[in-house]
Amino acid sequence: MIPLRRIQKLTLAEGPWHRLVDRVSLQVQTAGGTAGENGDERTRTWPAPLVRRTELHRVIADILPALAVDVDWQAVHPRAVRREFAGLMIVVVPILLGLYWLIGSRGLVAVPLLVVWALVHAQRTVAALRWGVSDAAVHFTRGWIWRRVLAAPLTKVQVVSRHQTPFDRRHRMATVSADTAGGHVGGYAIHIPYLAAPVARDLTDRLAAAAARTPFRW
Repeated sequence: MIPLRRIQKLTLAEGPWHRLVDRVSLQVQTAGGTAGENGDERTRTWPAPLVRRTELHRVIADILPALAVDVDWQAVHPRAVRREFAGLMIVVVPILLGLYWLIGSRGLVAVPLLVVWALVHAQRTVAALRWGVSDAAVHFTRGWIWRRVLAAPLTKVQVVSRHQTPFDRRHRMATVSADTAGGHVGGYAIHIPYLAAPVARDLTDRLAAAAARTPFRW
């Protein structure tokens, strides 16, 4: 029931339970099918809600052969851990202040626990951020507890953009986003943060050039 020619993005989802039973969930997103609230049409379908990891390559090859390839994964900027940790501290500090206000100095016991948790979470989160570009698609992974591996065929990429926040400019980083016809309004199919500015420029140019070279098929 899935029109293969309309597949815009492939997602592999994996949580703690998946890893316990050595399974992965496979989702595809297509353009056309179900009308959204804003008039755009998109469909998200799980062709393989639970598939053995050993059979995953075969399943992907049956659905999108061009995506069943080995990817040369790249890490994000080394200073991404520092930025992720700083972002978590924006949440941790109010929690600590609230504990101090509620129970006094006893709340300070939570300081090392929350700081260590924030540091470990930042390190694991950044370690899970990887990206790569094959001959046929752009790939991205994120999440260390609930993992997601995303792949969008270059022939389906419609928009490529590079973003820089004030914090990005300060650390000489940027975010690269690639959108497809099946992307939801206000979001992107692939969203790669914490890239070194020169790497982000090269990746943007590479994706834009690859998308321009390939004829778009609806």
